[in-house]
Amino acid sequence: MISLTVPVYNEREALRPLFEKVHIVMQKYHPGKWEIIFVNDGSHDGSAEILDELAALMKKSFLLLIILALCLGCNNEDVLEYDNAVTTADVTAKKDANASKMVTLGFNLVFTGTYLYQGPDDAKCGTFPPMVNVINVGEGTGTHFGKMTSHFDFCVDVTDLSYPNGFEEAYFMDENGDKLFVYVEGFVIPGRVEGMPSFANSYFKDPFVITGGTGKFEGATGSGMTNDYNSEKDDYSHHHWQGKITLMKH
Repeated sequence: MISLTVPVYNEREALRPLFEKVHIVMQKYHPGKWEIIFVNDGSHDGSAEILDELAALMKKSFLLLIILALCLGCNNEDVLEYDNAVTTADVTAKKDANASKMVTLGFNLVFTGTYLYQGPDDAKCGTFPPMVNVINVGEGTGTHFGKMTSHFDFCVDVTDLSYPNGFEEAYFMDENGDKLFVYVEGFVIPGRVEGMPSFANSYFKDPFVITGGTGKFEGATGSGMTNDYNSEKDDYSHHHWQGKITLMKH
């Protein structure tokens, strides 16, 4: 078992990108034989909430993420907060106001994708074969979107059908042009599982993470599971994503 230890102090924006890169490398070279330990040193920028979401995601993947919460940085937080607040009541009110701006809701997307390209791209994916670049765009509907479009650009290793192998551009966009960025990785598995139609010939049921966005999705976080399949009946990919999203109240 390989253990990785990462100290954290107010690293909210960096945690997801770091986790994604570590996850890709470790699952590729040491699948199921590693753990990551985040030591949260009194962060006050929402780092703890991001770590909780990542821990839940790792649990769904049957991997281990450990969070150790320290108070070595608590005094720093008090000093910073009291620079801008006169009383303890002011500090509490400031924290409550920031928390009240965010809301956690259900997340549900149903969409159909079209494969625009499946072929070599050495710049994105490396040597072909075995690496294949896949570009898939689609449309559908979802909570917090209404009508929306999807965009996925990633790399597949044809030896084990894993994705995204170090490169992924993935987002959903509403009719106003607001984008929600996501990260998903896993494997395309031949066949189908219970609940899928008889004409499904491969599927991918993998955890996803919401990594931010633009417009109304700025600062959004969350996670969930995909429930997707390819079909021998048509040339499309069929998708149903469910989970939770935390975003700014509007």
